[in-house]
Amino acid sequence: MATRAGGYVLRVGALYGAARCRGKGGRNFVRTMIELCAKGTEIAVTDDELITPTCTADVARQTVHMIDANAPAGLYHATSQGDCSWLGFAQEIFAHLDLDVKLRPARAGEFPMKIPRPRMSVLNNAALRRTGLDIMPPWQDALRNFIAAHRSLVCSWRNPSRLAHTQ
Repeated sequence: MATRAGGYVLRVGALYGAARCRGKGGRNFVRTMIELCAKGTEIAVTDDELITPTCTADVARQTVHMIDANAPAGLYHATSQGDCSWLGFAQEIFAHLDLDVKLRPARAGEFPMKIPRPRMSVLNNAALRRTGLDIMPPWQDALRNFIAAHRSLVCSWRNPSRLAHTQ
């Protein structure tokens, strides 16, 4: 993929953050898990796809860092460090919130997709590392920091009467 002089293309995945996601009805995985938890029923989560959960604020910081450092134009992967399954991500979300939630691996075909997803969706920040500019944190640290910084918002997602009013 070609870029114009001075331009960056950042590939990201499994994004979550405080702002509403316009493309997903205002939700992200963290919010969806918390809303499902509020229902008090067992939650099925896919366990056969590896991802790198990435906080949008970290992508923003990474982008500013690249601009400030005058990084070479090009294509970059900008995701948190490490990987997990969606189920592993859900387990970590609930652990950070001290919530006892019944999770189970989803059965094959339980969540049919319009477009097949790859089993391995982990991106490697090699270009950022080559330039010495990779400041993306481990995904577990990013999640912990996100929850700490936005605890009242995250906790409001558990209250169905307030869901329509939260960002």
